[in-house]
Amino acid sequence: MNKKKIVATLSLFFFLFLFSPAEARAAIVQIRADGQVIVNVLGWEDSLALGIPKKESLQIKEIASTGTSNPSHVSLSQENGVISLNVASSEGQKSMDVTGYKDNLVEIEERDQARKVQIGIIDGKFSITENGVTATTDFPINVSPKNAEISVTAPSGIRYLAILPFEAYQNLVKARIISTIGDGKLSITEGDKGELSYIVPGQKVINVFNLFDYPVDVKTTVSASTGEVLLVDEPIWLKVLGFAFI
Repeated sequence: MNKKKIVATLSLFFFLFLFSPAEARAAIVQIRADGQVIVNVLGWEDSLALGIPKKESLQIKEIASTGTSNPSHVSLSQENGVISLNVASSEGQKSMDVTGYKDNLVEIEERDQARKVQIGIIDGKFSITENGVTATTDFPINVSPKNAEISVTAPSGIRYLAILPFEAYQNLVKARIISTIGDGKLSITEGDKGELSYIVPGQKVINVFNLFDYPVDVKTTVSASTGEVLLVDEPIWLKVLGFAFI
């Protein structure tokens, strides 16, 4: 092979390496449908905020708990701007500084349906994403793999999310309260009586006399415990005349 062919071959390899899509990294913690917890240490290797070990010492470590007295527990917390991912099991507790981490931190396989829930950080808030619908919160997030439960630590205490973001959104669409959430995100808040709820910004698209579609901004509050619609914030004219556009 002459020098020109060698240069051309090397240039092609460099081009393919430079412009090929990066492989998606697994979440740091994966929770399987059977409750098993996998800590993927390989997912940290290019995150400077984590203070990672040398590459040759990296491995995937399984820390599933088999006992009932000390099950695995995963939590996300934030203190003084530092975000920590904590994993506890019968083998002890791991705590990792994940401040600035860009990918999903925790991925949960749902047991009764073929989809996953991802937990991460968006704009300094904790996020829970299910089937493309995302809810954010300032409250620390806890996951119990054994019981398949996600909870948040609200000011009044630990509150379980019996209704996940996609289900809350889907119920609103089925009830024709909203048509879409667009690019908006749900937020998780706590009411005066300790009721954990989703604030859902969206739009209701109404058909005006079969002439054109008109989107109206609507904001709803949905219970994260029961899925009940607690409040619908919409224009007064839509409350009065909305039946005419159904």
